[in-house]
Amino acid sequence: MKRWFCSFIFMLTASTAVAQLYRPVNSKNAVKFSIKNFGLTVTGSLADLSGNIQFNTDSLASAYIRLTVAAATINTGNTTRDKHLVGAEYFNAAAYPVLTFASQTITKAAGGSFLAEGLITIKAVTKKIIIPFTATPIAGGYRFSGTCKINRLHFKVGASSWVLGDEVTISFNINTVK
Repeated sequence: MKRWFCSFIFMLTASTAVAQLYRPVNSKNAVKFSIKNFGLTVTGSLADLSGNIQFNTDSLASAYIRLTVAAATINTGNTTRDKHLVGAEYFNAAAYPVLTFASQTITKAAGGSFLAEGLITIKAVTKKIIIPFTATPIAGGYRFSGTCKINRLHFKVGASSWVLGDEVTISFNINTVK
């Protein structure tokens, strides 16, 4: 009886540490970016975020993030610029319709935050990246927030330019539900 009770407690404890599967709530997400252009900061956003996030702060070994965002949804508030950005020279949304991120590991970082190490793919170019983020519990899920930087030239987004910066800052707030 004692052995059965210990096995039951172990199974109950183990089941509470399993990462939970969450999906983004598209209407409540923000994937934004900023870049220097002619010395000014240009900001924009991307929409149609989809994918899955498996997450539990007590079970990071089985946690992962797999997300895509539609390249054609780029919005900088300037229709002419947006059409240019989805064209072949920049994102080439017709040939490469999504930008993806797939984590390989998620670890705890200082101050209650986390690090997602994984692969980002833009225009069929894949690079390793580490993204610091926070995970705030919300009703039925989490809000994942963070900021990272990439070099657009590493992904063949545009050409080298003296007016357009190479470094792009990406920030996100992703609300999820089970």
